[in-house]
Amino acid sequence: MTSQRSSSTAFPLSSLPTQAMAPAVSPQASQMVPLALGLALRLVVMSLPVSWGCLLCFTSEADRQRVCRLFTSWKSRQASQCGAQLMEAFQGLTHTQINYAERTRLHDAFTQTIFTLEEKAAAKESYKVAFPAAARSIEEVVKELSKAPACVPPCGFQEMARLFFCNSCAAHDCDLPLECPIRDLLVPVGGQAAFSCSVSFSTPSELTYTWLFAGNIRTKDLSYFRVMPRAQDEFARIRPVRPPHRGTFSCLLSSDEQPLARLFFFLNVTSGKAQNETELQTLFRAVLKAKGSKADCPEPWQPSFSTLLAHPGALTLRNLCLLGLAAGLGTTSFIVLGMLLYRYSEESPLHPLASITPIKIFLGSLRSRSKVTVSRPKDKAPTTY
Repeated sequence: MTSQRSSSTAFPLSSLPTQAMAPAVSPQASQMVPLALGLALRLVVMSLPVSWGCLLCFTSEADRQRVCRLFTSWKSRQASQCGAQLMEAFQGLTHTQINYAERTRLHDAFTQTIFTLEEKAAAKESYKVAFPAAARSIEEVVKELSKAPACVPPCGFQEMARLFFCNSCAAHDCDLPLECPIRDLLVPVGGQAAFSCSVSFSTPSELTYTWLFAGNIRTKDLSYFRVMPRAQDEFARIRPVRPPHRGTFSCLLSSDEQPLARLFFFLNVTSGKAQNETELQTLFRAVLKAKGSKADCPEPWQPSFSTLLAHPGALTLRNLCLLGLAAGLGTTSFIVLGMLLYRYSEESPLHPLASITPIKIFLGSLRSRSKVTVSRPKDKAPTTY
């Protein structure tokens, strides 16, 4: 139990009960009753499981002795029963976890509870009724405390997510490393490299940024880094990028000299023209700016006939089917029109089109190819249209 006491970070642990006990013997009989009460309470605590609980974290031993002394009227035989009843009433808060920033509020609630129990003891109320009621009031306070945000992986000291465990009277932080994984950047010579020393978890408002650089190496070993005194902001940019810029950049994010996270960026500089890369980045930024507009659903390409002829690669299967269908419809329409003209000219010799020689030749060719014969009844005259 001594080791658990040393792990507490919220309040002085001198208020917690100890196993070692060496009461001094006093010649005055009036001092024997408080010592007996303290001995009884310590024996009760020692008989409980190895777990402190919120009661022992936020109240002192003197407060608990005083409450039981008032309820039992200095009767040592009832002191052990009072102490056991007090611990049993608050047993439901043994494994409570609260936001570390709310521990002061819970401490004030326990202080008010001790004061209320003293008033009930002065009013001769039974502790068997007063203790469970006090425990229920503390449980309501715990429900109203603000919740700590969840830990956000993969790295960082997330002070806002710190919890206070009542079973150990100690604070617990996220089990995450301070150093973040290395991020790789591939930038051509003459391009631009941008770094952002930002994290995804909640941080204090006032932050300090320290940038470091390790040339021509991909590493997290801080012995290879040197400080960049001119870089002190959240964002860093290199333009234009040159081959000597190849290496690992690191940013230390801290608040009040407390490190919060260390980020790493490996910049790999490639040779060649940066024009294609720049155009691709420009196009990518344009797509991001158009997010939520019609640019998210581009319209299908509908080329004209001249464009199809100029670009044979655009003749897809769908376009070829459409062209074939259009050609078939055009040919069929032309043939039907020719047959109508032929029939009209044959039945109306005086029509002006009948005297045109090219039309006669064309109609004659259609007639020779057509196998359709028109029969007329012999007893009826030709029908005039």
